[in-house]
Amino acid sequence: MLAHLPQAARVAEVFILWLPQGRQLRAQHLVRRLRLRRYLGRRLGARYSPVDPGPPAPAQLVVQTSLLSEREIEQKADPEGYFAGGYLGTLMHLETVERFGFDLSSAQAVLDFGCGAAKNIRLLRGIRDLRLVGTDVNAAQIEWARKHVPGVEFHVNELEPPLPFAEDDTFDLVTAASVFTHIPLQLQRSWLEEIRRILRPGGYFLCTVAGTHHIHIQLSPELQQELRTTGHVTLNSDDPGVSYATKAAGSWDVFQTREEVMDSFGSVFEVLDYSASESAQDTLVLRKQ
Repeated sequence: MLAHLPQAARVAEVFILWLPQGRQLRAQHLVRRLRLRRYLGRRLGARYSPVDPGPPAPAQLVVQTSLLSEREIEQKADPEGYFAGGYLGTLMHLETVERFGFDLSSAQAVLDFGCGAAKNIRLLRGIRDLRLVGTDVNAAQIEWARKHVPGVEFHVNELEPPLPFAEDDTFDLVTAASVFTHIPLQLQRSWLEEIRRILRPGGYFLCTVAGTHHIHIQLSPELQQELRTTGHVTLNSDDPGVSYATKAAGSWDVFQTREEVMDSFGSVFEVLDYSASESAQDTLVLRKQ
């Protein structure tokens, strides 16, 4: 993940790792919050005013999202670690799509598809006249977010499309972090077409997929060979190697080769970038033509 950061940010992140363990999360939280707020201030000027993020989601909800192993619970559920991850993820998403032409200053609506308890989308609430929407298949996550995160419009979606709240050509940007890694493959195409429907012409879609990092950690040599042969592998919630979050949520872990991802996603969107990561999920930047 650090490889995608600007040089100064990488230096700061590496320096933090030399701090005593008890101070690392606090330092990451403060540094990443400052970086996101500076970024938004530079891009938006008076249209942006920092807003308190509110409470972190409770541990029983955090464990259902983005946890690869049980040992990550303490860090991801810690308030400092929770928001450190949110600030970094939100900033990286915005900086990534900006490199390919997205202009936040002209955006009118942003959707976080698979938002969980709104760890990321809530951090944009200080932007005036920007419609913020979050949706998730997990009703418990949305129920909590509605009670604790004002200023964002929340919806529960079904496992299959459509999104009943979204009209055609609505959103300038849709993000889906660690979402298509859990959508059954037979539903992938229909969800891609649904997201294309709700994006404005020229709108951007940023999503993540399981890459080499997760393939090597989660899949046995036999399943890695199956992946190379068939182009895809799916783990159920009770399979060996499945992520802790998938086990907690009762969903699936979906793996595809880069070639299959490009064919599948590229059949619906213009693929602007596929960025592989050595320590996290791979990132796709897509655009509605």
